[in-house]
Amino acid sequence: MNTKFYLAIGACLFLLGSCISDLQEKTTVIPQQGELVKVTAYVDDTPMTKTGLVDKEGGGKSVVWKSGNSISLFFNSGNNGGNEFTTSTNGPKADFLGTISAVSGDLSGVGGQAYFWGLYPYNVSASCDGTFITTVLPESQLAYQGDVADDLLVTVGRSENLAIHFKNTCSVIGFTLTQENIKKVVFSGNAGEPVAGEFKISFDDNNKVVDNPTENAVESISITPAETSTFENGVTYYFATLPGTFSGGYSLSFIKEDGGEATYTRESSCTFKASTLYTMANKDEGLTFTNGQGTNQTEIITFADSDIKTALVNEFDTDGDGELSKGEAAAVTSLTGVFGNSKDYKSFDEFQYFTSITAIPDGMFSRWALLTSIVIPNSVTSIGHSAFYGCTGLTSVVIPNSVTSIGNYAFEGSSGLTSFVIPNSVTSIGVKAFHGCTGLTSVVISNSVTSIGDHAFEGCTCLNSIVIPNSVKNIGHHSFVGCTGLTSVVIPNSVYSIGLYAFSQCTRLTSIVIPGSVTSIDSRAFYHCIGLTSVTALSETPPQLSKEYVFYYYNQNIYPHEQQLDIAIYVPKNSVDAYKSASNWSDYADRIQVIPE
Repeated sequence: MNTKFYLAIGACLFLLGSCISDLQEKTTVIPQQGELVKVTAYVDDTPMTKTGLVDKEGGGKSVVWKSGNSISLFFNSGNNGGNEFTTSTNGPKADFLGTISAVSGDLSGVGGQAYFWGLYPYNVSASCDGTFITTVLPESQLAYQGDVADDLLVTVGRSENLAIHFKNTCSVIGFTLTQENIKKVVFSGNAGEPVAGEFKISFDDNNKVVDNPTENAVESISITPAETSTFENGVTYYFATLPGTFSGGYSLSFIKEDGGEATYTRESSCTFKASTLYTMANKDEGLTFTNGQGTNQTEIITFADSDIKTALVNEFDTDGDGELSKGEAAAVTSLTGVFGNSKDYKSFDEFQYFTSITAIPDGMFSRWALLTSIVIPNSVTSIGHSAFYGCTGLTSVVIPNSVTSIGNYAFEGSSGLTSFVIPNSVTSIGVKAFHGCTGLTSVVISNSVTSIGDHAFEGCTCLNSIVIPNSVKNIGHHSFVGCTGLTSVVIPNSVYSIGLYAFSQCTRLTSIVIPGSVTSIDSRAFYHCIGLTSVTALSETPPQLSKEYVFYYYNQNIYPHEQQLDIAIYVPKNSVDAYKSASNWSDYADRIQVIPE
């Protein structure tokens, strides 16, 4: 064993004896390989994630070490889980015993400073490179009544001696249910945020934990009851997630024993912090579950490579009928090892072919890279949030007249789509529904749509024209921002508001007609539309105009950088003076003139 390592161990034990009151005997004895070593572990200052939840005096919950807990110990760096240390005590502080069998690195290898790294729970596949610990938060989690599964509450500590202060890395969420026979709950972010799987843990300059999900992180957590076949009503169960901000909110999907499903969705942004306990109470209350007795008669998805379906059937069609039943699909948890990267194909229990569905669930086909076309059956009435998010190979979608709503992020990042027809049954287009569909050249919006969601077509750089139907009341903020190919926009006389940055950076747009129905135009609505030469406002009463650079562009060569666009603003003959004197319109007084006859 490296002599420098022995010296480091001796120094650490000396510091341990000096600093920890529980270790009365000071020693500089250098431990030999295989000799028993004691590590003293402390829980985080705000212990909301660790191994066991217990009631605190005065109410609330605290978290403690439990007898039998094991940690991974690394000196500077190491693989294969490092050295396993185990405790036989309970409480917020515990002594872990183990032996040091192998050490990677020495003091000189890190510029004269090395650390002991502790990781809970012990994981034989965990590793440490001296800067990061790499470990896994399980994506399939068992939920206990009133407690948290021991392998979910990942904590990590770093110390120059063998007294290690462990810090929390995950958020804990407690939930209760109201409906009977629910056997599984699935948690996910609506914008594809990583929630579990492999991640790296480090410390910043203030010694705070920093989590970094790797490419092997996953976007959903599957939770099943640990002690019964279904969840009991009114009982609090717990699961853990990687912390972070969920920009589009989150979803909880509930699956019953008969296969029936329902989903609760929060659409607003929220943040889950490490060391914090959150509660999601009765989110299934009032939800209507789909019929769980689906058929397998119609295949509704196709793939670029037909061999994929053939391989799936050959591998998992246990009854030999040439198709995949829900039971056969549910028996397989991952395609990893069958087709390589599971993130390209998702988990196998989502490969279900049936016609009786009434909704495309949230995230159903999210990031299925090989999905090329889909015909949605007539039974479907809604397309869920992120349903086709990131389907980069998708080129064809047929939506029936039964669909009434297209959810947030529904087709975001599906760059292969070139055209889209929204049927006349749809009344709303969700937030970021087509955001980043860079191949989209044409969209037909039916006259049943009343609102275009925020960021709905943001970044659709190939979209060259758009006709907004006269059913639309408002154009959401950032709706068409960055549509650099857009040359023509028709705004109907039904629209009363144009949102923040609505047409910002539409650099090829040359003219715009603002109908008389519009009463407000928000900040930077036409910002940096550098090709714009004329604006026609038809209302005799000047609409409320934001002061924030509505008709400006950015010129880095001139200070101040915001400059007025070189445009003519045409208004009704009898309203010229009213516009020139109106609040914020007056900034463009020298550009306001009568509409040409």
